[in-house]
Amino acid sequence: MSSGFTRPAAAVGSVPGAEGGAALLTDAPLACYVSWREESESVRTAYGLWRAGEPRERANAFAVYHAALDREERAALTFRELVERMRGRRA
Repeated sequence: MSSGFTRPAAAVGSVPGAEGGAALLTDAPLACYVSWREESESVRTAYGLWRAGEPRERANAFAVYHAALDREERAALTFRELVERMRGRRA
């Protein structure tokens, strides 16, 4: 499981046309997508541990699961925001 979500550098403040801008059009979405999928896998792992955990460990396991859900949501929102910005630039 990852320790927390960090926005990929390519997704923050990227401007097509700047040095390397064309590469960022493909690198940033891919990096955001991969981050989202990795966090999704963390959610599945944490859920499994929570469900299979001993009763005395379930409260802590649920907290880990809840944190994983939060990270996955942030990663998904970052990916969505980037895609929406890119769509706006094509219009």
